[in-house]
Amino acid sequence: MSTLFLHKGGRLELTRWETPKGSTPPGQRVEVDVSTQAARFLFEPLEIAPEVTLRDAFLVIRANPSIQPVLGAEIAANLTAEALSSDPGAPVEPDADIEYLEIYRLWERNTRAGRTRGSERARLHGVSPQLPEKIDDEAWTSLHGGTRRHVPIAFSSPMVLVDLPLRINPLVIVAEADPSASRCGHVLEEVLAPDVTLGQVLHAIVSDLTTHGRPALREAAQADPVDAALART
Repeated sequence: MSTLFLHKGGRLELTRWETPKGSTPPGQRVEVDVSTQAARFLFEPLEIAPEVTLRDAFLVIRANPSIQPVLGAEIAANLTAEALSSDPGAPVEPDADIEYLEIYRLWERNTRAGRTRGSERARLHGVSPQLPEKIDDEAWTSLHGGTRRHVPIAFSSPMVLVDLPLRINPLVIVAEADPSASRCGHVLEEVLAPDVTLGQVLHAIVSDLTTHGRPALREAAQADPVDAALART
């Protein structure tokens, strides 16, 4: 049995147990760096190390140009270039209060028809810090202290998100899909389904972000041409 890990620096590591010939189980743990072989492991379940940020996922995309056509070649290339032009030493604050980014999944259930429709697609959103006390948000939903908001990030530049921690939610949200139900769109339950593949994670990132980052941010990340010329002399 093997496990695929994403580590800091965009390092993909395949960990497996091997029993050398003539030995008895359990054998020994073997770690293989597969950072430039992502195309071989797109359908492998992925585990993300605690220190990983969105930047590390973009480093995987940059190191594996062969997977960019699978994700949408031009969009993937543009997003990666924009995200990695951000200076990790001077991160830009996101537009909203976000503690970390989360890969999540959403299924629909029509309780009246008795049908549940799943999807292999994963999604990406931001997650706020824990709320200190009960509040009423803009959608007239009461949020209690200790809970978190889900923050949409579709219209944010990746430059303002790239240094936020990246996590996978092992729970799938199941929402009411019956349009005549009083709780249509509300969460019915959360189902444990821990296996999320590398391909699902990368696709969620590329498909849920846009390529129209703010020009001022992109320009701020470019080296001053005079300074660059002086550095070469």
